[in-house]
Amino acid sequence: HGIVFGGTQKNLGAAGLTIVIVRKDLIGKQQKLTPAILSYKEMQDNDSLYNTPAVYGMYITNLVLKWIRDMGGVDAIAEMNKKKAGMLYEVIDSSNGFYTCPVDKKCRSFMNICFRVQGGNDAVEAEFLKGAADRGMISLKGHRSVGGIRASIYNAVTVEETGILVDWMRDFMASQAA
Repeated sequence: HGIVFGGTQKNLGAAGLTIVIVRKDLIGKQQKLTPAILSYKEMQDNDSLYNTPAVYGMYITNLVLKWIRDMGGVDAIAEMNKKKAGMLYEVIDSSNGFYTCPVDKKCRSFMNICFRVQGGNDAVEAEFLKGAADRGMISLKGHRSVGGIRASIYNAVTVEETGILVDWMRDFMASQAA
């Protein structure tokens, strides 16, 4: 890759900071109309200090990177995220259609697990969300343009916390069958 460009929000720190990795042979090859503040050459020549850096965001990202290191590194975090996602997808896929995931299995996210309850029954989904909130789980409502449920299991969410949602999903499904 020539350039890797990504925001730190959710998994590497607070919103407002971007990490950019540029292959050296691309530095200085920007178009003439590129403003100096967007020039990777200016950033390199000024040790990334062409403008005032987002110091607090950098500090938070440094803490998160140390936490990732202390947790066993990127590979350990990736394994944990696969486990958490697997826990949720297992409940969805074994629910005989009570829960459904609209995303093809080969394209499913390890971070945002989207699903519908009883085929997208709004009243039942609202009941699911209320029960989740009563158990301390918030912000599970899906995006306003899609609806449904979205469990965001970012790096800081533990396997144990994911298990609380898994237990609620199973309990809720059982309560609806009764």
